[in-house]
Amino acid sequence: MNCPHCNRQMKYGSLQNTNTSHMLGLFVPEGDMVSFKGLFSKEQFSANILSGEDVPAWFCESCHKVLVEIDVS
Repeated sequence: MNCPHCNRQMKYGSLQNTNTSHMLGLFVPEGDMVSFKGLFSKEQFSANILSGEDVPAWFCESCHKVLVEIDVS
């Protein structure tokens, strides 16, 4: 995969959750604000990485950015 920022080849690997609990993230489309009502919006969704789980990821050595592939609910 090529980096979307510098277009150089990225290294494939995984992002691992080494925490003792799960990591939870909320995707918010650009221009939207996070609110309690917005948590139930069809355009906002959550992503979970459980403790000890790893997910596919790509690292750009040039930009020092990581792209992650996470299944969302």
